[in-house]
Amino acid sequence: MPKAESVLKFLLRANGWLAVGAVFWVLMPHSWLVACVHAVEPELPVTLVVSYLARMVSGLYMLFGILLIACANDVRKYRNLIRLGMYWCWLMGISLLVHALPYLSILKDQPFFWFILCDGLYGMVITVWILILLRKVE
Repeated sequence: MPKAESVLKFLLRANGWLAVGAVFWVLMPHSWLVACVHAVEPELPVTLVVSYLARMVSGLYMLFGILLIACANDVRKYRNLIRLGMYWCWLMGISLLVHALPYLSILKDQPFFWFILCDGLYGMVITVWILILLRKVE
């Protein structure tokens, strides 16, 4: 197996398993969700919409992780699906940055803002790396 293919498979599996870890956030008790939200945003009431969105986004992360792990088994066969997923991640990263940067002066002292920003940047870097490796494998 060429080195690019083995690195690609490793990145897909490693990031897939990281995303599958979101199962914790899908299944956690409501009281834990309330505590987590209030630790980050004390004024935000944890109503049905907040709970739904937190669990749904976590569930989508988990599903995406499962797809990454499955695609890692045969990167040549699933190259179009991998590419589509990476373009989607790139779009989400750009969207996050475009919407987050105007709040930089307001939120720069909040650690969770930096977590979100780093998460978006990490996703964009990994996405580009995976796309480069995918092109080498093809």
